[in-house]
Amino acid sequence: MDQNNAGAGKPKIDKEYLKKLADKIKAEKQKKANLSGQAPAGKPAQPPVVPELLTDEDEEDMAAEKTAIIDLASLSGHAADARLVILDGKDQGKSLDITRDEVYCGRGLDNDFVVSDISVSRKHFKVVHDGDHFTVHDTGSGNGIRVNGKKESGVTLYHNDIITAGARNVRFDILNEDILANFSRQSEKGEEQVIIERKGSSAAMWTMVVVMLLLIGGGGYYVAVWMPQHQQQAVIPFKLGFEELDRVDELIEDQKLTKAERLIASYLGKLKLEDIKEKAQLQTKQKQISEEKKIEEAINKAKKLLVTGKKEEIDVLLKNVPQTSIFYKNVKAVAGADRVIGWRLAEVAVMMDKKNVDQAITTLTDLLVDNPDNKKISAMKDKILGTVGAEKMEAIAKEVAKKKEVAKKKKDAKLAKRKKRIAAAKKKKARRKKKARRKKAKKKKVAVVTPALGSMDVDEAVDMYASKNFNGAIKLLKKIEKKGESSAVKKSAKKTRVNVTKFKLLWKKANKAKGAKKKKLLEMCMKYDTKVSGGRLAGEIQDAMDSAASGGGAASADFDPDRAKKLYMEGRAKKTSDPAAARAKLEEVLKLVPKTNKYYKKAKKLLKKL
Repeated sequence: MDQNNAGAGKPKIDKEYLKKLADKIKAEKQKKANLSGQAPAGKPAQPPVVPELLTDEDEEDMAAEKTAIIDLASLSGHAADARLVILDGKDQGKSLDITRDEVYCGRGLDNDFVVSDISVSRKHFKVVHDGDHFTVHDTGSGNGIRVNGKKESGVTLYHNDIITAGARNVRFDILNEDILANFSRQSEKGEEQVIIERKGSSAAMWTMVVVMLLLIGGGGYYVAVWMPQHQQQAVIPFKLGFEELDRVDELIEDQKLTKAERLIASYLGKLKLEDIKEKAQLQTKQKQISEEKKIEEAINKAKKLLVTGKKEEIDVLLKNVPQTSIFYKNVKAVAGADRVIGWRLAEVAVMMDKKNVDQAITTLTDLLVDNPDNKKISAMKDKILGTVGAEKMEAIAKEVAKKKEVAKKKKDAKLAKRKKRIAAAKKKKARRKKKARRKKAKKKKVAVVTPALGSMDVDEAVDMYASKNFNGAIKLLKKIEKKGESSAVKKSAKKTRVNVTKFKLLWKKANKAKGAKKKKLLEMCMKYDTKVSGGRLAGEIQDAMDSAASGGGAASADFDPDRAKKLYMEGRAKKTSDPAAARAKLEEVLKLVPKTNKYYKKAKKLLKKL
């Protein structure tokens, strides 16, 4: 197989034609030999003999002729857009011009591009011509593939990328100039360099201007040529990433569907025609919003029907709303928790009739975790338990609990990430404001011959206070009292300093105090915080008050409610069969949760009965 032309449409070779061609080559060679070596006198020249077998030299002549035929076929609309070249091993230098949509590479002889090495799988990877670019995909190989040293399963290829299969390295070259213009890593670096150069400092800009004026000898070139070029800003193309999609998800989860639609429309307007994958992701979000809007409309209709008491019509509207919907809580609020449980138990009954036992137990367990004391759910559980047995029931229940725990962890991680991003945005905004204030104050100081401290500096002292730098705030306020630009500013600084000092002392005492005394001190801190900053530390003070109200113990400050539920359920289940184990579980609940938690009260009540 000719590797360099394997993808050129695989033209059919006429074997009869090749045989005749071989005969013709042999005859021509014999004729030349007879003419060069003079035959003896008196003896007629022997007619040319065509041998049946071809020598290596003859095969090379035939191969050259065959290559010419394939090249002629490759010119008929199958020009190569890219090429693969083996860089090492015994096949070093072997190449393949890619002219088809899919090219398979590996050790097996049935591949389009054979890489002869034991570390390479029989079918190791494939290169796909995907619209206006190429991608490489691992086809289930043993060693996997790496692109430029990074392990990948499927990724877009750029010019001169190195694909590593096993111990062999294959270079990917783009031959098509149109594709090369968009998929060259050098061009990307060039664009980044342009952006960096155009973001130079103003000092460097004026230095350049002066140099150019000196070289050219006048300002005309600066005004006519350089300045218009400098004003052209490098445009950074929009890229849809995880953060953009996460913003859309946040709006959907917060039931702000119209805002989510507008955001998606703005993203779609920024995407290019070739961003097919990104558009598909946004269209999926649009479809989700459309479904949620239908559910929202159904809930609004059900609210109106609730006044007239038409429960059957409400059932029709809300019964089939999935639990994954963002409006599922609203469904419970409109229809009532008992009615929703009734719908789910009816579903469980249908599942059992259809012999979908696992699905029925999964749904029932999910209901039981959220409603451990519901008699109807417990009755259904006992009924199924008699059918399938306790062992299977317990195994599925554990699996459901594990899935719920994983889902909760994912949700918590997502929420933490969102809070972190919001905090970072607030911090960035505060920095910008602070910078603007300083800039404004600096301009003001330049304008005034005698520097004087003003209201901006009082605001800066308040910022120090809000960041809990109390000593720094007091020091600055004392300075403003002495060098304030007006009597009003000095008076404001003095009043603020007194309140900050009082807050500092109260806060220090509150951190050492406990119980009611701590709460009282924190309430006083709240008042002074309002006077100083308008309540910028109110959240932190409130957290401290909540901690003091709940006892401040480790269990009350941070506990896992799902674990408390699980322990209570396990203890309740073993109260008859194994009272000692039940007592241990319930005592663990008392240690885990604060006294105000409902599972603390339930566990304590059950312990008295044991």
